[in-house]
Amino acid sequence: MIMKKTFALALGLTLCAPLNSASAEEYIYGSFISSRAPANQIGFPKYFEDVEKDSGGTMKWRMEAGGSLVSGRGSLAGIRDRTVDGGMIISTFTRKELKNNNIIADMQFSSQNTIAVVGASTEMILLHCPQCIEDHKASNAVFLAGLGLTPNVLYCTSDVTSLADLEGKKIRATGAPTRWVTAMGAIATPMSAPEAVEALQRGVVDCVLGPMQWLKTYGYMDSVKSIIDYPMGVSRGHFTFVMNRDSWSKLSLENKKIMLNHIPAMMARTTITGYIKDDQSALEIALSNGIKVSKGGPEFADLQAEHIKSEEAVLPEKLAELGAGDVEATMATYQEVLAKWDKLAIDIGEDEDKFAAVLKEQIYDKVDPNAL
Repeated sequence: MIMKKTFALALGLTLCAPLNSASAEEYIYGSFISSRAPANQIGFPKYFEDVEKDSGGTMKWRMEAGGSLVSGRGSLAGIRDRTVDGGMIISTFTRKELKNNNIIADMQFSSQNTIAVVGASTEMILLHCPQCIEDHKASNAVFLAGLGLTPNVLYCTSDVTSLADLEGKKIRATGAPTRWVTAMGAIATPMSAPEAVEALQRGVVDCVLGPMQWLKTYGYMDSVKSIIDYPMGVSRGHFTFVMNRDSWSKLSLENKKIMLNHIPAMMARTTITGYIKDDQSALEIALSNGIKVSKGGPEFADLQAEHIKSEEAVLPEKLAELGAGDVEATMATYQEVLAKWDKLAIDIGEDEDKFAAVLKEQIYDKVDPNAL
């Protein structure tokens, strides 16, 4: 009798258990960058919590940061082969595979407003660049979100304040910024941000071209002696969330919508708190550590004006060589989208809620989850 009652109770508990607990699945987000990076520290933890909660526990994401599963250059392949279910991609490391996405990534000097750049770049890929989506499909991937980095500055291991000081210096840069490095009379040395940490320490590179915030994320502060705090383009080829297509396809429509619904807030947190506000914090720490900071001045402005004209002539040819299609038309459309976002950015300011709301209204409310 006791055995029968026990069996009946167990059966009853099983039948009464929530249905979604049986279908709960863990997904892995593999990041090659530091766990201290804004996306990993500020953006994704709450995003994953919100997605798990709203999905009733059917979607549980676990982050593996610091390159434990995928490298910078190997992230797209890792996502394609489902070594991880999702991760960050730098499109300049995958120029052949993401050739059309690199039209956008290469336009480094088209607006240097972080809010405008991440908004326009994400909108462009998701809504106005079908060939960009096809690039991802060909790599068994789904593009979900961009990343808003602040303008590149230059930090060096010696006292550098002028173009003359940069002559012959080896500078970490990737993609289109390598041509800017060459224009400054220096030598471009392509590598990821994490790889540059040891490269700076060992003298493999003399300087790093990147956002001020990276001084904190990657610990460059210990090696740097001087900073040229002049805006040298804004990276727009960092895709903060790209997902394996098979993993995405297996999700219910409802869970796809849940994931997309929480992306605007994640992007807003990462961009404003993680980069814009932390840029100032990094600068203050650098000054307190005795690092020399200079503003660059007219010679950098004059050279950049010449470089922008050169890029306008060079980019269509370079991108066509990659196999990108409709390059000039895509560039023109992107400029139009950027102009809209430059205006939107004025009202957004540094308000995360406003930024998230505008991202939702302008982009994610218009995205068909099954068309990505």
